[in-house]
Amino acid sequence: MQKKEEHEDLRLKLLKKLLEDHIQVNFKRNSPKEKEMRELLEKTLKDYHNRIIQAADVVGMMADTI
Repeated sequence: MQKKEEHEDLRLKLLKKLLEDHIQVNFKRNSPKEKEMRELLEKTLKDYHNRIIQAADVVGMMADTI
């Protein structure tokens, strides 16, 4: 079970890094949209860590916002 959790964490970390880079490249610094996207990313990750949503839900939410 530990190996599977490590893989999920690595996938989530990679997804977070890719989305942060996407936000940085595509939105002006300190713009309302940039702030909104960062808040959405953090809220989604917080929900995932609190076991409210599954990893697939995180990917789906993030893909829908981009």
